[in-house]
Amino acid sequence: MKPFAITLTVCCWLLFACKPAAPPAAAPGTDSLAISKDSLQETDENENEDLADFEKEEFEAGMQALLKSYDTPIQIDTSLVLDEDSVRLRLKYFCLKDSAIRIPKSFFERFLTKDFITHNFACSVHLENKGQVMLDTTITADYFRQYFDKDFRAFAVLSDPWLAVVPEEHLLKIEMVMIVPLTEIVIFIVIKVNKDGKIEVVVKE
Repeated sequence: MKPFAITLTVCCWLLFACKPAAPPAAAPGTDSLAISKDSLQETDENENEDLADFEKEEFEAGMQALLKSYDTPIQIDTSLVLDEDSVRLRLKYFCLKDSAIRIPKSFFERFLTKDFITHNFACSVHLENKGQVMLDTTITADYFRQYFDKDFRAFAVLSDPWLAVVPEEHLLKIEMVMIVPLTEIVIFIVIKVNKDGKIEVVVKE
């Protein structure tokens, strides 16, 4: 799961929403300073309510995307040229549906009233070079847990992969993220694969 980007439209909406309203004119015999303070307080309360509504909508959208991913595997099947060799790479990212991750409700503040149970994800990697199988493995979060502290690894799952070819390094890069679902707590991971199927893991904290 990735952190949500705020679009230009939303940014503009927030910009105008944050503009304080002009205080009402004071009636005869009324303390205009008191009215101004009351108006500003009311404006702040409205802004806080708008922000809370926006955050709730974002959280709910993230929840729907996560639930959909349980039944929507991502597959990549592509042929590439690496060091003048033609290689074929097949990736499949999928949900294990193991209900193995229980995230405390404290991670979600006001959005949930109980712990959230979700699943681990995995990514199968199959690499062929000139028709010969060089790599055939399945990567799970367990592959990376040794790099993280116990609190993070207890709740983090593997995100969907991005693929890049790096000719100058003579390898493929499979970029992934370990993330606590529905949060912005992430650690970036790069899996380097050469044409012979050798793997190197780089963790970017």
